[in-house]
Amino acid sequence: MRMLILEDEPVARAVLKKRLELQGYKVDEFDDPEEAIIACDQYDYDLLIFDITIHGAIIDGLEAASIIRRKKNIPFILVTGADSSDARLRGLQEGALLYFTKPFSYKELVLNIKNLMDNRVRKSHEYIHAGHKIEPLKGTITLKDGSVETLSKIPMQVLTYLLDHRDQIVTKKELWEAIWSEHGEMSEDIINTTINRIRRKLGREIISTIKNVGYEIREY
Repeated sequence: MRMLILEDEPVARAVLKKRLELQGYKVDEFDDPEEAIIACDQYDYDLLIFDITIHGAIIDGLEAASIIRRKKNIPFILVTGADSSDARLRGLQEGALLYFTKPFSYKELVLNIKNLMDNRVRKSHEYIHAGHKIEPLKGTITLKDGSVETLSKIPMQVLTYLLDHRDQIVTKKELWEAIWSEHGEMSEDIINTTINRIRRKLGREIISTIKNVGYEIREY
């Protein structure tokens, strides 16, 4: 899982980054809200950890989170010295999952983050789309008519990747790098064959082809 820290205090940022990396998370760090926004356009993060008050910045951390979440619904928590009821209310209204006021226990913070991520992983073990129930760990799809189909590992990974990016066009290059990166140069034949396997199970309409670009699963 990949996380982004926005914090203008170098020591606090470094300590939190290190503790999260010890838990096995990949962590990017920034001290500029605008750079954090750009990073979120470029990468898919599982969690944002933002300070509200960023000294010298044009916008604060909460405004940056709001801008990001208009494009991508990324969960976020606030770790901040802004200990006021107005700041807390702003954070909760924007959808912050947690609000930690400095000084705080890093151990407690990391434990809360780990619990959040573990719960998210458990929930991600099942998808509901167009009346179908998709269970990646079991490799099964319960169709809306009640019948059960199986899907092998790679087609299931492709399907869940597209479901995780619903209403977004996923290019063939992006899909290749996400699923087959260790296989070297991209093969459109492999991608097309895998997409067709999924369509045979769920119907052609489940995945839209964007000509010369890639694929999209649209929210019903």
